[in-house]
Amino acid sequence: MSAVEQHLRNLGMMQAHCFKSNNPKGHKFFNYSSVEDYVLDNGEVMGSSTTLTDGELETVLKAASFSKLAFEPKQCYHNAMMLVIHDRHDKIEYCEGYAFTGGIPVPHAWNAINGKVIDLTRSLREEAAEEFIEGKPPQADLRDRVLGTFPDHWEYRGVTFDPDRVLGFVSRYEKTGSLIGDFEGGYPLFTEDRKGVSEPFDPDAWGKLMEMAEGADDE
Repeated sequence: MSAVEQHLRNLGMMQAHCFKSNNPKGHKFFNYSSVEDYVLDNGEVMGSSTTLTDGELETVLKAASFSKLAFEPKQCYHNAMMLVIHDRHDKIEYCEGYAFTGGIPVPHAWNAINGKVIDLTRSLREEAAEEFIEGKPPQADLRDRVLGTFPDHWEYRGVTFDPDRVLGFVSRYEKTGSLIGDFEGGYPLFTEDRKGVSEPFDPDAWGKLMEMAEGADDE
């Protein structure tokens, strides 16, 4: 089991408990209890590290140029959605889920073209994070970003959405954000039928686990 999947399962169990606690009467009307639950059942590990073709790279860089964004760190949902919206060839897809680049997996959004990962939020340069903290602008030509290739230990696991879904979300709220964790819309994706790839979480499992842990501490 990968680091991302293990993290999703651990966090998903806790989130199911919280979802039921916060929605004691309404939770039973949802088929999913969290972003983690949805990603486990609907998502997939996104492609291997593969170099973009000249045509694919041109499509990505043109869309990035049209957006006029600097593609700054910590703006993954905005960056990924805007890249899709400014793709005039409708070849770039929007992806949302979790990414692992070391440490712990984190919620993330990125793009794909022909199954290849595009992540204009993350830099491949180790010094980029420190530069961001120091207030230096990100590399303008975007050549240090994930353009198909990324380190072997990195992992992207998520769900791919078509451009119309992104456009609908941005038009409705006049802002960017998480499609899966759409709390303003009442979590519409959580009412979809389960695919059956992953079993739903028992909302009482976390509480039982905590009771066992407390019992062990008392011994």
